[in-house]
Amino acid sequence: MKSLLTFLAVVVIGALGAVGYLYSQEGGQDRIAALFQSTVERVTQIAVGFKGGAEPEAQTQAGSETPPEGGPPPQDAKQPLSIATASGQPADDAGPLRLGMPIDCVVGRNCLIQAYVDTDPGPGFADYRCGSLSFERSQGTKIRLPDQGTMQGGVNVLAAAAGEVLRVRDGLPDVDYRLVGRESLGKSALGNVVLLRHRDGYVTAYGHLKQGSITVAEGDRVGPGEILGQVGLSGVSAYPHLHFEIRQGRKVIDPFTGLEQDAGCGEAAEPVWTPAALKQLTYHGTAVLRIGFAESLLNEAAVEYGFLKGQGAVAAAASDLVLHVSVSGSRTGDTARLEIFGPDGSAVASSSTTLNEDAAVKLLHTTIAPAAEPLTPGAYSGVFTLSRVTDGAPRPVITAQTGIRVE
Repeated sequence: MKSLLTFLAVVVIGALGAVGYLYSQEGGQDRIAALFQSTVERVTQIAVGFKGGAEPEAQTQAGSETPPEGGPPPQDAKQPLSIATASGQPADDAGPLRLGMPIDCVVGRNCLIQAYVDTDPGPGFADYRCGSLSFERSQGTKIRLPDQGTMQGGVNVLAAAAGEVLRVRDGLPDVDYRLVGRESLGKSALGNVVLLRHRDGYVTAYGHLKQGSITVAEGDRVGPGEILGQVGLSGVSAYPHLHFEIRQGRKVIDPFTGLEQDAGCGEAAEPVWTPAALKQLTYHGTAVLRIGFAESLLNEAAVEYGFLKGQGAVAAAASDLVLHVSVSGSRTGDTARLEIFGPDGSAVASSSTTLNEDAAVKLLHTTIAPAAEPLTPGAYSGVFTLSRVTDGAPRPVITAQTGIRVE
């Protein structure tokens, strides 16, 4: 394990996509900044209203935590914790419970909501706005960081409301679960976690915290905004993020509507968030997470761990030049077009794909076909466009562009 962690410390710098616990993975604003990729020169998102929508195919659940038996578990890294077993409530102020920001970041700048509670009561999944930023039976909100560097720099996890620390688990390493195997984590899917008990039977969970960062202990009283730890990569996680979850008794509550999980999407309701927090928790229905070139076709893990060349350079002798794009919130029927333009401005490669499923994260690529001759030196650019049928006609939803030099 030490050698694995040493390797990760050297090569880890990127992140996207994912699986979680109590489980999940990941509209629109008129202009959205380049959220995570410094090589994105232009990212434009056009507002698209999600109303209804087809039921996407169910995703495979990576496993959820089970309630402990016989009361609170010992603080063991392998011992399961579950917010479904919390009982009692600490004294607190009167009035309905309201949640502040559970993380110290700016959504759309240095973090992004990757997934929401699955509100679809049947097969398939849908976030509260009927978009695709969820997974089958997702029970929490996943707020992701752009990369490992941001995680290592430290992003604080905050108590969303005053409460009592119900349980704590620490000691699990920050590592992509796919590198060590799901079975190695046992039932510790949430990784390092803090559970807070609030009044009115509410409990909040803060999962996948950074190893050794937790600052509170069982029985502590905390105020709203108090630091609980830092965002990490522990447990069943493939990218640095906070899994935030709220329940009342055993019922999962969607904090964006205040309704129980299976209430359905698009329902009018009162959020549990404070107005200030809700204003910060911007909904980006579709976004580019990564865009860049590589000298060979990369899988998701390689893209997550920073193997894209960005705006650097590749050798003219490279056998291939591949444009990669990772996009969140794509929908069934969307058309994804990728184009590579050579030094003279002409298109040297392109591909167009109609997507056949909703996806919280989708990795796409196109490549210049291998040739006997070396690549022509100069500046190459890559352009990605995602289009969606709106009012009977395909319209661009988001466009991103990047570049690279061949020398």
